[in-house]
Amino acid sequence: MSLKKQYLFIKKLESLYKSSKSLASSIDMLVENEKNGFLKRAFRKISEDIKLGSSLHAALEKHNFIDETYLGLIKIGEVSGKLDTIFLQILDLLDNLINIRRKVIGAAIYPLAVISVYVLVIFVFVFIVVP
Repeated sequence: MSLKKQYLFIKKLESLYKSSKSLASSIDMLVENEKNGFLKRAFRKISEDIKLGSSLHAALEKHNFIDETYLGLIKIGEVSGKLDTIFLQILDLLDNLINIRRKVIGAAIYPLAVISVYVLVIFVFVFIVVP
């Protein structure tokens, strides 16, 4: 799942968890509100696993939903009882990753544009001007 989708999932889950303090009901609300069929099915499976007694990190890991680093943090949050704080830390990490990725892509565009123009100019000289 992409970083943006992971960010949105954790953000929604954090908001719902803060308001209800029940993981199963929070994920059920995500199922009800999700329009994307793939995500809706995944949320439903995760909700079912949690209702059957599985922990959040085990349900997310079973369905390969988010990165292992964040799964470890969620496990720590579940054990310590600070899941809401962990959600905020994960959101900060994902936000930083998204911003860094955006900056790297932005920084790579300029050199690629210059190289493209350079190749185009050489092509014009070699095949049009010189002959």
